[in-house]
Amino acid sequence: MKKTIYYLTTMILFTAQTAFSQMNDGQYTFANNKVTLELTITDYGRTISSATVTNNTTKKTSTGKGEYRHANNDGWYEFQTTDCNYDFDVPADKLFLTQFDCKNGQQSIKYTLTKKS
Repeated sequence: MKKTIYYLTTMILFTAQTAFSQMNDGQYTFANNKVTLELTITDYGRTISSATVTNNTTKKTSTGKGEYRHANNDGWYEFQTTDCNYDFDVPADKLFLTQFDCKNGQQSIKYTLTKKS
């Protein structure tokens, strides 16, 4: 009986931690002077159904889709566009967007973005 209670408690805590670590469904915009990131989050915070990264200088946009990942008590979002892969932690007022594995020759870079209303 104690094992069952322990198991159920562990599962509830794990599920609650995962649920509260994700973003709520909705549309979000984060930006700095170099890039703007527009996101649409769905499926109770598990899916990035649309991500658009816009270079604010060239006005070039890349779009993609992604998902929330969870491993080793850590959670993050990741998405892919035709140009690059991106990931970020669950944001507060700032979002730290990492761009990597670019097919167009761009270097890996980390942007600090602020939430726009």
